[in-house]
Amino acid sequence: MLNPVKMKNNGIQILIFVVILLIAIPSCNHYWYNQRGYIRPPKNFRFEYQKLTQKLTSNAVIDTTCIYISKDNFIYYDSLGVIKKQMMRDNYIRFFSNGRFKQGSLRRLEEFPEDMNDINTGGIGLYLLKNQSVYLEFYSDINAGSSQLRYSEINEEGNLLIYRENPNSSLSPKFSKYYNPNSIKKSDFEIYKKDKNSHIKYVIPNW
Repeated sequence: MLNPVKMKNNGIQILIFVVILLIAIPSCNHYWYNQRGYIRPPKNFRFEYQKLTQKLTSNAVIDTTCIYISKDNFIYYDSLGVIKKQMMRDNYIRFFSNGRFKQGSLRRLEEFPEDMNDINTGGIGLYLLKNQSVYLEFYSDINAGSSQLRYSEINEEGNLLIYRENPNSSLSPKFSKYYNPNSIKKSDFEIYKKDKNSHIKYVIPNW
């Protein structure tokens, strides 16, 4: 015959274990969510490009008075792999003169004026400019919070070409800010077209 006291104790122990597990899971993440619901690095986090960024003195290559926009056909699939929903969205990147950038994704163009001037929306990162090459380092929720890399270039039309391959994946598991752009597969990239937007306002990044 089952002992009801023992069963009750076991139930309490299981409940305590579940509560501890639920508390522990979020604490494994190194990032946090700001008031707008976007992930941000912890206060003690330092980007690898932190000491390497330089203040832009010219808009000849990267234009901080513009945003760079990419049209993207976003597709939702169900559990069987069947297309459930399909929609167009606009991805954008805005560069700041102090070596920072933010990236966002919007469904409606009318959202741009508010979003691109709000430092609390979108993803954040740092960039290095070397001639026409733009080295991007952005914060991601990968590995519970980490820096990721993208290599990009400004073409003759002034548009931004971002190559999809992450330089981290072709190097070592450890983050490396020094890599040869020639090692990146350049046949697959996204084009972000330079857009002179009259709604852009002067704001100071807080990362």
